[in-house]
Amino acid sequence: MTHTAPVWDAAADPRFREGDPEVLERAFRHCGAVVRGLALRAVRDPHLADDVVQDVFVRAWTYRASFDPERAALPAWIIGITRRVIVDRARQVASDRDRTTDLDPGTDAAVPTEDEVESAVTRLVVRDVLATLPDPPLSFLHLAFYEDLTHRQIADRTGVPLGTVKSHLRRGLLDLRRRMEASRESSGW
Repeated sequence: MTHTAPVWDAAADPRFREGDPEVLERAFRHCGAVVRGLALRAVRDPHLADDVVQDVFVRAWTYRASFDPERAALPAWIIGITRRVIVDRARQVASDRDRTTDLDPGTDAAVPTEDEVESAVTRLVVRDVLATLPDPPLSFLHLAFYEDLTHRQIADRTGVPLGTVKSHLRRGLLDLRRRMEASRESSGW
């Protein structure tokens, strides 16, 4: 079984910086739903989440000249923007709720912590970085972490020798770690 996730074509990154609106549209299709999911989790209001998505992509387009394709892929850069917008919006929501709570003590003022937002952003980046891994490490990591299979179960399911499964998983995890560190350094999350 091979798990396939959409992979971002980094060749489009310089065109985004140059102002190609088609690349903005592709970036929106690639990570807009994830940005909205993160926003919805943070602000807990579909209308505010839609505002966050719009703000993220407007900021990305407005500040595209500051995007450096040598430092990060466009989706990673957009996630960095997403994180900042979510933190800003969560603070705004918390402030609004605090004012409302002063007027109505029964109002629920629960706002996601920065750790919760950071965790959601990290999951997104892991998903995106995983999608860049080659097969078979990608499919083996998928079986191990998403289907919760043991090394032996992966070997049995795929017909690959146990030692080879372990080697692919180890190399895949090392490659994932390296790519995550590069993504973290380049996007500032």
